[in-house]
Amino acid sequence: MAAIQASLEEERLNLEAQMAEEKRKIQEDERLAEEERQRLLADLEEQRQRKEDEEKAHEQMMQKLKAMEDKMLVGTQVMEKAMQQENELRKAQMEMEEKRRAELRMKEELEQQEQE
Repeated sequence: MAAIQASLEEERLNLEAQMAEEKRKIQEDERLAEEERQRLLADLEEQRQRKEDEEKAHEQMMQKLKAMEDKMLVGTQVMEKAMQQENELRKAQMEMEEKRRAELRMKEELEQQEQE
């Protein structure tokens, strides 16, 4: 996730540098009429805004992905805890059943001894 964000940041910085260079060229080009210059600058600004919107949308998706990963982790931990509790309950039930059988055997032995 951090690698993706670093890559996106590098891409964003490169794009900003490229757009700044284009803007400088447009502003310095004396052959362009003012109207054409303004149109090109507006197009460049529109591109920048569109890219910024895409980056925001991507960042929101990354945050949602992180939240889902966190929920999965928590869900996995909850599941593991439930399985552990289920195993402990099963073990306790087996111990109780064994204890009940032992008591039953002792009762039968006592009854047998009393009959003798």
